[in-house]
Amino acid sequence: MVRYMPPVGAGNSLFEDMLKQNHLLIAGPTGCGKSNLINGIMTTALYQAPYSVLFILIDPKKVELMSYKNLPHIIRYESESTEMIDALKFATYYIDSRYKTMQSLAMREYSGTDVYVVIDNVSDLIFVNRNKVLTLLQQICQSSRGAKFHVIASAQSPLAKVLPSEIRVNFTSVVAFKTRTAQESRSIIGRSGCEKLIPYRQAIYTTPESSKIVNIPLFDESESQRLINHWMSSSGTINEKEHSNTLVRDDKDQNIETIDMNDTADMKDKKPHSFISKLFGLFIHS
Repeated sequence: MVRYMPPVGAGNSLFEDMLKQNHLLIAGPTGCGKSNLINGIMTTALYQAPYSVLFILIDPKKVELMSYKNLPHIIRYESESTEMIDALKFATYYIDSRYKTMQSLAMREYSGTDVYVVIDNVSDLIFVNRNKVLTLLQQICQSSRGAKFHVIASAQSPLAKVLPSEIRVNFTSVVAFKTRTAQESRSIIGRSGCEKLIPYRQAIYTTPESSKIVNIPLFDESESQRLINHWMSSSGTINEKEHSNTLVRDDKDQNIETIDMNDTADMKDKKPHSFISKLFGLFIHS
């Protein structure tokens, strides 16, 4: 398989740093550059570590993340109301299964693939079913660190109206784009400053270690599409659907049952004991 060659200057250290955060909240008004940033983060992950990342994509708008949906790295893509909630449930089961694996192997931290739950416009997702979404999202954020799960979510500002403080507190890393007022800035990062940023291009990037103004690279959509086309046209096991859409459940009686990852509506009752994700021709315990 021909190796994908990233463009000069792509592999931006800013995107790489964002991928290292436990969870990342991207906030700002419509048209500020949130989708551009998500594309840059995902594309960086796909060419920096294509065999070490998986994604669960939740796309309420049915537009922003659709171009990625058929990549072998995508274990769930959902854009319909019920299915989006099912995707969050699936993430909680997946995290639980990883902790069971860690317990059985006496591991303090999971050593396998990083999984990113990417939510484009979390406010639209909350609107579907506020109580269920907030409960599941909080569960994922609070239990995911050791299991190598990360949430990357975008949200409209003013943030206080769409994201409750009990959810917001889990996002210790935040990218805040230009806001209309200092009050909106305080609702995102706890202080003024975002109202003074250059539209689209600048943001305040806050992590547990620092808070600084950064220039967000304008990631060309054609470059993201080139990467997508590369993986879609690749031959071999990396592009075989069974490696990304199927989990295998190892029950207590050692019987193996295949579970379709596109149908998890009844998984709440199954409560799988542990998962083995068959990915890229390799068995990865999850």
